[in-house]
Amino acid sequence: MNKDEAYLVGYTIGDGSLYSYDHPFSLEPEKTLKGYELCWGDKDRQQLEIIERIIKKEFPTINTRIRVRKNNKGLVLKCTRKIVYQYVENLLKQDITKENDEVIASYISGFCDAEADVSKTTNTIVKGKRYYKMRIQITQKDKKFLLELGEIMKNRFGIGSSIYKKWKQETHVLQVACNERVNLFKQFIHFRNPTKRAKLNSLFPSV
Repeated sequence: MNKDEAYLVGYTIGDGSLYSYDHPFSLEPEKTLKGYELCWGDKDRQQLEIIERIIKKEFPTINTRIRVRKNNKGLVLKCTRKIVYQYVENLLKQDITKENDEVIASYISGFCDAEADVSKTTNTIVKGKRYYKMRIQITQKDKKFLLELGEIMKNRFGIGSSIYKKWKQETHVLQVACNERVNLFKQFIHFRNPTKRAKLNSLFPSV
């Protein structure tokens, strides 16, 4: 698995879906054909163009489309080609933990581009001066997945994190908090999404 493929896997887990379905053959109704569909969603067109470029790099002749969702909430990138479906499906079956650090960093970057947000909060105020703490947060229903992700970041890159349950919600948050940890994330993983990348760089320009 190369870095682009790992990024694609991470983003697909975070904000993608694969469907296969049967539909009747119009010329012979008693026969059925198999249909395939891959979808990736985001509000940011630039993000979907990153995914589109990865697909185009592997399959230069295949057409994809970015369009507004039916409910007008964000954008979606769609592909209905069997060969692409099988390609992504095969990537998702591979054990990412067996890959090298650079590939794993791309995998985490893809997932964080789909699911993470970066911000700063007030850490303390000393003699009227406000000091901030940077944080990256990932919200998911699947606590087990977050635990596994946190373990990978700790073991591979020394990035500590904590997980907590959201108040009165069936979701959990993995939080990378404190400047040192966010610094490590920026050094070893970072975002590809231009908006998130620029925001992290502006909030934490020291590296």
